Amino acid sequence: MNDSERQRYVERALAAAGFVPRGVSRGTVKACSGCGGPRDRGAMKAYCRECHNSYARDHRPKHAELDPEAKRRANCRRHTGMLVARGQLTKTLCSCGATDVSAVHLDWDDPMNVTWKCKRCRTNPTVTIVAA
Repeated sequence: MNDSERQRYVERALAAAGFVPRGVSRGTVKACSGCGGPRDRGAMKAYCRECHNSYARDHRPKHAELDPEAKRRANCRRHTGMLVARGQLTKTLCSCGATDVSAVHLDWDDPMNVTWKCKRCRTNPTVTIVAA
């Protein structure tokens, strides 16, 4: 078996096993990976809305099942979200000047005591860029 025959054999074996080499499109699969029905959540989502919701219901803990600290944090996040939705708390720019920001709570007992940071500044706290 020469190199080109071996390469074709390996490619066929990998394709039969479901592996797709890099740079090759899988095509547009329009069936849900869970139930086989149509996907209605977008092109890049593997499951339909009902299968996704079912999985979430089975695997995410209920609020009553959370430990007290997690409950306190969840309640604070929810309260902050309501304050923003009602217009009682306004989002400000991140220190780097970004506009796509989320709340970073400084005190979990005070939902209004937040700092607004972008994803880059939240994930890498050592980088501090000040807009000119």
